[in-house]
Amino acid sequence: MEPKTFFWYFKPIALICKAVGIFPLQNLGAKHPKELRGPFLSFAQLYSFGVFAFNIYMIWYFSGFMFTTQNSFYLFSVVYVMIFRSIFCFVFCARHSKKLPKLIQLLDLFDRKKRPILVDPKSSYCFCYFFTWTILPIVIGFVTIAFSFYESMNVVLETMPPEMSVLQTKLSACFFGCLATWQVLPLLLYIYFAFRITYDYRILNKTMKTQCHGCCFLSEEIKYSSDFNETLEYVRQMHNLLTKAVEEMGKCYGNFMAIDQLCLIVMVIANICTFISNNGTHEIHLLAITFFNLWVVVWVLVISNEIKEAGNKVIYVLRAIVLSGVDERARIEIQTFMMQLVAQPVEVSAAGYFIIDKRQIPSVSKTFRKNRIFLFTLYTNAESYIN
Repeated sequence: MEPKTFFWYFKPIALICKAVGIFPLQNLGAKHPKELRGPFLSFAQLYSFGVFAFNIYMIWYFSGFMFTTQNSFYLFSVVYVMIFRSIFCFVFCARHSKKLPKLIQLLDLFDRKKRPILVDPKSSYCFCYFFTWTILPIVIGFVTIAFSFYESMNVVLETMPPEMSVLQTKLSACFFGCLATWQVLPLLLYIYFAFRITYDYRILNKTMKTQCHGCCFLSEEIKYSSDFNETLEYVRQMHNLLTKAVEEMGKCYGNFMAIDQLCLIVMVIANICTFISNNGTHEIHLLAITFFNLWVVVWVLVISNEIKEAGNKVIYVLRAIVLSGVDERARIEIQTFMMQLVAQPVEVSAAGYFIIDKRQIPSVSKTFRKNRIFLFTLYTNAESYIN
């Protein structure tokens, strides 16, 4: 029986995403990810556009996008920022779906190239793998999207004109909540891929530590296996495979991360302005959606940092190897491995604008502090002008 690989576990998630129009991929029923395609002109893309356009049309049909500023101009701005962010996420998924098969193929290839030498505690438990990489992500994704749908729906309810009927108001808010899921799913997929890459890096790190069990600065007895150089070469090749996957993930998500972070900053500052305006009727839902978006972004930054740390951690194991205890071939492998890590450290780049890691958390906080006064003044002047 052929062992299950990454694509087998990821396929149900991909099918769910395709059903809602996110990252439309073709040939998901294939056995091998090499058959995956994401062309811009395809039936899958047409279906994705149809789903998104249907949500936009139904919001226009029931509300005409005539959101009132009676309760708060800031809340009115938040709604339109959320619509713009959803449109941006749709364009991103449509344009970059063709890059996703390459990332899936690399992660699947890692599983296909696995050897018994790798220290993978879950490798012999198929259900454990299925629960970790299929069931659990689907459950977490469903709960996260349901929360986003509910809170987005309640936020837009506060901006509906009073002359609208109750049915029109609820249906318009319902379709707006569906539209808001486009802001969440791409980031959840990024987190999923990042977790898998981090897990695979940790397998390689555990393997290296096991092979170098006697290799320690304070150890008196040094033990290396006879095929240590072959193990080093294999681990280095597998490490390069994961590094290529990180590079592909950066290509797929880089521009999206840079622009989405800007949208988040504007939306959070607009929410803060709403709190300051003392409109207490909708503070709870605004507070919930604000912290929810911050939580997702912080999650993205933290897991990206985990990739960076797990991918570069192997260098500490290599530094601890006593070169006098290995042969010349092993020394060459160690030197090559370390030179690759120094020349190209593992990190996720946001299209060259910045490195996605936990250092962005204080950077985003600093941006909030710098721009909140300017934007609050701008919103106040705009609100005065409209009123």
